[in-house]
Amino acid sequence: MEDEKTETKKTYISVLALTMMNVSIVAGLANDVQQSFYGLASVTYFAIGAICFFIPTALVAA
Repeated sequence: MEDEKTETKKTYISVLALTMMNVSIVAGLANDVQQSFYGLASVTYFAIGAICFFIPTALVAA
């Protein structure tokens, strides 16, 4: 029998999948209670959270 080299195929996560995972972390179902309590002001909190989360994530991914 001949030794066959096993080829390992590298698979990468797509940009869309990475983006959706990050968005689900910031705007997940657990945040709905706070969003209903704070009302429209929660948009500001989500924007601050998104900036503080997505900019370091983008720098690490780059």
